[in-house]
Amino acid sequence: MEYSISQNEQQQIAIDFSMGHEALGRWFNDELGSHIENINKLLETVLKIEAKESLQHQQQGREFRLLISDDEVEILANSLDMETELPENTELYESELRSACGLADFKDVLLEWRHFINTHGSN
Repeated sequence: MEYSISQNEQQQIAIDFSMGHEALGRWFNDELGSHIENINKLLETVLKIEAKESLQHQQQGREFRLLISDDEVEILANSLDMETELPENTELYESELRSACGLADFKDVLLEWRHFINTHGSN
């Protein structure tokens, strides 16, 4: 899983993930955002799960749902819960709607995201 964090001319901080993990980028940018307090709370949750003080965590957002277990983090678009009838021979492109990664990788991204925001400021 590759990603890059950057700041645009309007001073907005954004993260982009490699193909297959696009939903993670959308979740970081649109749901988590650059509020250090929210990032710190989520890091505390990850630490509790790593220490086996908590088994899992679920967080419902506007567009996505975050699911954390002892070894995996999954981002699911809320729209996946809706039943949609697609035209015949059509498949739903889910890369922007669903992503998963290991808990350790997610924690590393959270730490780097927080560091970048602290270093570069947020809008």
